Amino acid sequence: MGKTRDQAGPSADSPRSAAGERRAGRRLYAPLLITVVLGLVFMGLGFFLVRELTQLPWAAWSVATCLLLMFAVTSSFLGSSLRRTQRSQRMAGALAQEIESREHSERSLRASEARLERQTAALMALTGERVIRFLDLRRAMQELTERAAWALGVARVSVWRFSDDQTKLECLEIYESDQDRHSVGGELSVAEYPAYFQALRGCWALAADDARNDPRTSEFDSDYLVPLGITSMLDAPVRRGAQLVGIVCHEHIGPARRWTLDEQNFAGSVADLAALALEIAQHEQARRMLEAAREDLEGRVAERTRELQEANQRLKELDRLKSEFLATMSHELRTPLNSIIGFTGILKQGIAGELNAEQHKQISMVYGSAKHLLTLINDLLDLSRIESGRAEVQREPFRCEEVIAEVIASLAPAVAERTLKLVSDIPAPLPEVWSDRKRIFQILLNLAHNGVKFTEEGEVRIRCVARGETLEFHVMDTGIGIKPENMALLFEAFRQVDGSARRRYEGAGLGLHLSRRLAELLGGDIRAESEYGKGSRFTLTLPLGVGENR
Repeated sequence: MGKTRDQAGPSADSPRSAAGERRAGRRLYAPLLITVVLGLVFMGLGFFLVRELTQLPWAAWSVATCLLLMFAVTSSFLGSSLRRTQRSQRMAGALAQEIESREHSERSLRASEARLERQTAALMALTGERVIRFLDLRRAMQELTERAAWALGVARVSVWRFSDDQTKLECLEIYESDQDRHSVGGELSVAEYPAYFQALRGCWALAADDARNDPRTSEFDSDYLVPLGITSMLDAPVRRGAQLVGIVCHEHIGPARRWTLDEQNFAGSVADLAALALEIAQHEQARRMLEAAREDLEGRVAERTRELQEANQRLKELDRLKSEFLATMSHELRTPLNSIIGFTGILKQGIAGELNAEQHKQISMVYGSAKHLLTLINDLLDLSRIESGRAEVQREPFRCEEVIAEVIASLAPAVAERTLKLVSDIPAPLPEVWSDRKRIFQILLNLAHNGVKFTEEGEVRIRCVARGETLEFHVMDTGIGIKPENMALLFEAFRQVDGSARRRYEGAGLGLHLSRRLAELLGGDIRAESEYGKGSRFTLTLPLGVGENR
């Protein structure tokens, strides 16, 4: 589009200017005509007087002189009037030009205000209710291109996005205002238009008034501008931070158009809104992907949780059946085992007759094995009761010194077979304890028996101290110790630190596990410390039970 009416300068042959000049001309020619007429009159009169002078007296010469003076005065007056008229003419011409200039400025200002009103209305519509709230990128781009085309009065507006590697431009939306038509598709290779993209990266808006001859845009002439009839281009880069991510193109069809500064600023603002729309769409896409992933994960977790719950129920049922089986079998085994212990005890005492040394040795081995088996069966029964929640605590008052003495007495035969000592260490008098005496004896017996079993020589010490409302039992030995990597296995059921078939030390791996479960049943805990090759320390912590209902 060429210059608009408001862009044209003031015209010298306009109607208002011509009328002013005609009025000024009339004011100039009237005095001049009067001067010429009077001059001719006085010249005739003077000629007549000169001709008659020779016949008149000297008084006539005086009259002639007065007439000549009057002619001079009149001429001077008429010359002054002529000069004033010329000044008035110049002033009238200047005033006419000033009026014309002001009218032109007013027309330009009104046109600029109209452009700014359209641009402001478009931006407010895009920011207030349209692009910002559109999570659908296609709808956002359609609204943006329509508003930009209306505000600038151009034939085509398009939005392009760079590929991830910045080598191509993908067309997201094209709007043709003369046909009110939207379309998508098309690509541009960055390598084919180096001058254009180099210029675009360093500017706020690329304004090409004569796009076909502008060196920045002439690369598009033959394959884009001429076929579509485009003469002027106003392109603005779309940036996210410092990165160029796209372009908004405004294309004019018709006579070449000069882009004003406000139009260039508007194009930059539209590009900023396009960047915001792209970012919102990207965030929305990421949110949807995250939501889909979350729903998929929740589904998997729910399915896995269901499977685990079912497996847990099956395990609980199997554990219950195992506990019932152990309890049943233990009861069934205890009856004949008690008979074996009873009869071998009678034989050992010689009630049924004297035994020789070998017979006594064999009967003692049977008796010891039966007692050991009974202990193991009792441990299994206790464990099954604890796991099934049927274990009971029989609380009573007792003194810990007595329990420790019983433990030492019970292990005396085993200690006698080795070159070690089993001693008690009670540095201060202990308060009376209110708890299950039988369970505490069982725990201490298991811990001390472990110390004796894994100590060939040296000492096993049972130490007991009171600390506030708690009681601590320390069972320390100078045995083989435990390797650091085996510490986590100590309290697992049926687990031996040396699990090989050729292990040196006997045992079912149940004592420490049962001891910890019993300690927890009594409201306490057991912890272990060890240094491999130097010995171990097991600490049993229990509440004194002071103040409990007796």
